[in-house]
Amino acid sequence: MFTEIAISSFKTVIAKLPGWLIRFFYRPEKIAGSIDLELRHNNPIIISFGTEIPSIDLYFQIYNRSNFGLVLDRLLIDFWIGQRLFCGAVLRRGCVKPRERFDEVYFTQQLTLSQQEQIKRHKEGQLLSVPVSIMVTGYFESKVGVVCVEKRIDRADVPCK
Repeated sequence: MFTEIAISSFKTVIAKLPGWLIRFFYRPEKIAGSIDLELRHNNPIIISFGTEIPSIDLYFQIYNRSNFGLVLDRLLIDFWIGQRLFCGAVLRRGCVKPRERFDEVYFTQQLTLSQQEQIKRHKEGQLLSVPVSIMVTGYFESKVGVVCVEKRIDRADVPCK
């Protein structure tokens, strides 16, 4: 019990110190291990052919398990269906508070004719026959410097309308 209180108090004090002093205790790599970068749970990937301009929409969520506030600087996305379909970036900055979830990360990509054909080759009914792979790299600003989080996300049974 005493140990838990001491650790909690230490983390609170550390979070209030200036960045140059915090770097003696925390490295960006340690904070990176406390950041979960995932697709949101409901309808994270939407592939739409039924709209006027066919597109792919991606919805991400970030959970900051650290004791430090972060600022999402950018998110780099590499999207694969069988082979690389496109690369993109989310350049809209956002604040991710300590121990909170940030769900306001959205990316859309309009599809060219060749990209549409590539997707249709892997379409069986309303689902894709191959898994979708997304390589995502997030860059966050923090008191200890730039924190980089890399994640590979694989999803099977992605709906395609």
